[in-house]
Amino acid sequence: MLGEAEAIRATGQAKAEAYRAGVESLRSQGYTVMQLMQIVGERNVRIVPDVAVSGNGGSTGLVDGLLGLMVRDQSTKQNAKGD
Repeated sequence: MLGEAEAIRATGQAKAEAYRAGVESLRSQGYTVMQLMQIVGERNVRIVPDVAVSGNGGSTGLVDGLLGLMVRDQSTKQNAKGD
């Protein structure tokens, strides 16, 4: 039990040391941005939407967006069948 506690403590200290080194080199805001982007990348979070909806230029924005989603879904289904 004592060995496990020491391992946990050593891991925590190593993480804290790495955090301090990161903040020193990138400053707190830069390091925070880097950490957030790392999480975004690891978890495959989408930042840019698949379909953009806009009402500019007399377009029917929402309808265009829904049609875009339908085309994307159809394309995905066809690609899945072809694999």
